[in-house]
Amino acid sequence: MVALAENAGPISSSTAERSQQTQFRVTANDIRKGFADFMNVNFTQTGFLSEQEVASQKRYFDEAIADPRKWADLAVSYVGQYAEQNKAQNLSLYYGEVVGPLQNAADANVISKKSYREWIAWIRDPQRQAKEKKQSISSILPTYLAERRALASRRESIIKDPRFKEMQQTKDPVMKATIAQVHDTEYFLNQLNFKERTALVTQLMAALPVLDEEKELFTKFETELLTLQGANVISKKSAERWIARFKDPKLGLKAKAYFITHQFPAYTKAWATIKEERNVILNDPAHKTLTKNDVKDLGTFLSEKKFLEMHYEKKVGLIAEIRAALTANKEGKRTLHDEAK
Repeated sequence: MVALAENAGPISSSTAERSQQTQFRVTANDIRKGFADFMNVNFTQTGFLSEQEVASQKRYFDEAIADPRKWADLAVSYVGQYAEQNKAQNLSLYYGEVVGPLQNAADANVISKKSYREWIAWIRDPQRQAKEKKQSISSILPTYLAERRALASRRESIIKDPRFKEMQQTKDPVMKATIAQVHDTEYFLNQLNFKERTALVTQLMAALPVLDEEKELFTKFETELLTLQGANVISKKSAERWIARFKDPKLGLKAKAYFITHQFPAYTKAWATIKEERNVILNDPAHKTLTKNDVKDLGTFLSEKKFLEMHYEKKVGLIAEIRAALTANKEGKRTLHDEAK
């Protein structure tokens, strides 16, 4: 019965504990009704179980129901308090953590109706097992929705910003097209993927005019970013993202000033350090002995453009991986290194 509990959405209790919850006498008909309801909830209503899991459950049930000695075990799983808790838990998961949040996001124009339908179809896919679906519900779906809500919030803040109305008067055809794409909800959600939407919002936010009281602070910040970009410490896209953050309508002048004065220097120091660490490795002839078998993303490291466009944390990780591979080669421990990877 362990497989049954996993597929149905287990409630942490032993078989003995569950059996105490089923103190009443049940008939074969009671158990059949309980099993039918179990299948209705876990396959028909929520779609959690795959066709393969349903077939496995049915085979087990058909074999067990023919043997009265196994009815007590069946009753524990399909009849009584444990069974009801199990079904309620899965219905709550489906409607409370899948359908509800997705429907709310679609109604609020955070995701498209198409994305809503795709997620529901994915969860209800009869070829996909319950474990995979529940892992996605607990880990992937919340992040997916959080990222899109954050982007929707940024987009809304731009559209409501008074500076956006000024921008709409531009005669630049490229900027006009960008403004129209961001402003048109139908186009924005249905014609663009998430990466494209993010890039457009960032581009538009970076283009917002700077308020008078922010101009001196922005000039200093922009100069630093352009200097870093010119020295290939950060990429052009990274500079644009930082400019967009500065112009975020939700951030006050004091917060911006504090960040630029007290926090941003630590970022610039870290970026410069990682660039220097890359140069040290490139100046070491030993790096030419490395292959993709040693470091999967070796090509990204060797390409200055690709390396620049990486997120800082990924750069740090890649540098560490290359150093480990170089050390392993120099010390004759390549086999040990491969096993450690």
